[in-house]
Amino acid sequence: PDATGVLPVCVGKATKVAQMIMGSDKEYVAELTFGSETDTQDASGQVLKTYEYTYDAARVAEVVASFQGEYDQVPPMYSALKVGGMKLYELAREGVEVERQARRIRIEEIELLEQSAEGNTHSIKIRVCCSKGTYIRTLCEDIGKKLGYGAHMTALERTRTGPYTLKNSYKIDEIRTMMRAGEPEKFLQDLSSLFEDLPCKQVIPEEDAMLRNGNYLTYPASEIGNTLGQEVRMYTSDGE
Repeated sequence: PDATGVLPVCVGKATKVAQMIMGSDKEYVAELTFGSETDTQDASGQVLKTYEYTYDAARVAEVVASFQGEYDQVPPMYSALKVGGMKLYELAREGVEVERQARRIRIEEIELLEQSAEGNTHSIKIRVCCSKGTYIRTLCEDIGKKLGYGAHMTALERTRTGPYTLKNSYKIDEIRTMMRAGEPEKFLQDLSSLFEDLPCKQVIPEEDAMLRNGNYLTYPASEIGNTLGQEVRMYTSDGE
């Protein structure tokens, strides 16, 4: 409930690419506070355990950096993953905890942005670029576990989903205002924005029907060039 940031919303034909967007890499800025663990791994949960510790800034930086790369992450109980047809958070609210299989996730980049202290409480802010299925709450707790004095997430902002960033996002109230003014084109992005980084090819008129119907298209090797084995954008002869 405390998370903010980028949330792509698909409408019309764009709903066909929702799974592709969900499967794309994400970027977050998160704050975690040391010295305690909670049942939800964030500040909204109940404190399960507290720690006495001596803060070591250099060791914290070292441990944060160590999470770059792949590691096996156990999903939290407070998540929407399903077990036996029920979402884990539904079971958690009933006081039931089930065994979860660790999943291999990838942290492409992790950067320690700042360290701060208020009295005996220490917090850090990190930037994380990661693969689909990464739980930042769990990453925060795992950092605390590796240090030996616990941690939980106290703030989270998703700054990017695939190609979509905070810069081309709008707040819900801004969208409402533009909708009332009859100006949805101000915030709606063309479907092609998802594929801007892919090479593109355009078929000849005789192949338009084949492309629309999802049939195989045959190209001479000279036309495929260096796109062999890569995803490409395909357009009809009139640019659709």
